[in-house]
Amino acid sequence: MNCDLVLLECGMGGRDDATNVIPSPELVIFSSISLEHMNYLGGSLEKIASVKAGIIKEGTHAVTGKQVPEVLKILRKECNAKQVPLTVAKISDVVMKQSSLSGQKFLYRGFELELSMIGICQVENAVTAYEALKVLREKGLKITEQQIREGMKHTVWNGRFTCIGTSPYFFVDGAHNPDAARKLRTSLETYFKNRRLIYITGIFADKDYSEIIRIMAPLANRIFTISTSGSGRALSAEWLANIIMKINLNVQICDGLEDAVWKAYEAAEEEDVILAFGSLSFIGELTRIVNTYREKRR
Repeated sequence: MNCDLVLLECGMGGRDDATNVIPSPELVIFSSISLEHMNYLGGSLEKIASVKAGIIKEGTHAVTGKQVPEVLKILRKECNAKQVPLTVAKISDVVMKQSSLSGQKFLYRGFELELSMIGICQVENAVTAYEALKVLREKGLKITEQQIREGMKHTVWNGRFTCIGTSPYFFVDGAHNPDAARKLRTSLETYFKNRRLIYITGIFADKDYSEIIRIMAPLANRIFTISTSGSGRALSAEWLANIIMKINLNVQICDGLEDAVWKAYEAAEEEDVILAFGSLSFIGELTRIVNTYREKRR
């Protein structure tokens, strides 16, 4: 289609992904690698990282965000084997200037950036994107520092700790693996310490739902569960509630998203926070339901 630049995301993994029809990209980028799709990619971080490192090819340049040491070791090894330079974005080089529900400002290696998105994971993503843009500029991409600043400032990512309502706050987050759950919990503890939290959650059966619940459930005052659907992936609200009850007894099974939204609003005071998480699949429908509910309340 005569594109100037194509950003191509792997469907799953890397080594055996359909995107490998591309012989040698200008750049390959790794966001945080965690335990996911383990039945396809392998049962350990090292195995998953090895599969994902399959996008590294001779003649390209690799950029990675924050990784645990065992993952970074594998990426370095693959890059060295194919004589590919590796740039590592370091969150430790970030100096925060402002972090609130309206956005974040920070310095990264002396370069000031502003995000409208909130949550520490978005800072990690931003510095990874910045390092990637620096490499592309070295390769001839004509883009100014001001354009980078503007792009970062105006970027939105619906479904990643996104506020869709106030009084009470209503947030949605697609967190569906333990790594994303840990980051979501950090965001909750950063922005909503000492607030009552009310959850709506539904998680697919092929996800590590027990670990996600172990991470998230202790913070909640009330939890409403919904069923997910799909061949081989369905997980009932009843099953999920039984898992949650081992950690938090304040759980209630709901008959679908609309029922869960209404029950959550009924349980919430104006200063509380409602959070829906567990999958990106229901966020669009949930947002529509929340908007309808808010209109009826006016």
